[in-house]
Amino acid sequence: MKFQYLQKFFLLLFFLPLISCTNDMDDEASILGAWVETAPVEGRTQLYFSPGNHLTMVKEDGHTEEFIYRLGEKTIFITIDGPTEGSSELYFEFINNNKFKIDKLYPYIPEAEPIILIFERQ
Repeated sequence: MKFQYLQKFFLLLFFLPLISCTNDMDDEASILGAWVETAPVEGRTQLYFSPGNHLTMVKEDGHTEEFIYRLGEKTIFITIDGPTEGSSELYFEFINNNKFKIDKLYPYIPEAEPIILIFERQ
């Protein structure tokens, strides 16, 4: 009888980390693809999330920036992918499977209220 309880306990210990990692992998997989800004300025920015945690931001004027990203809990960490250095931790939250919100993607005044951008899947 004790053996069955111990066996179940060890199985639980084994599968618990796998379940928590699955949520992170689901977030990473669910963000892949093309996204377009819908608010506050519709169509101003497009974001392309690619495998390998690559992020390409295309601005309205056609200027592109390359980043490496990592999703956290209600945050996204972005690091410039290139010879220059720089990284940021930004507020990030999925609204649903086809929409998310992010702040501080553009330069801002620290004393001002952050501007939340809304992106939808293309």
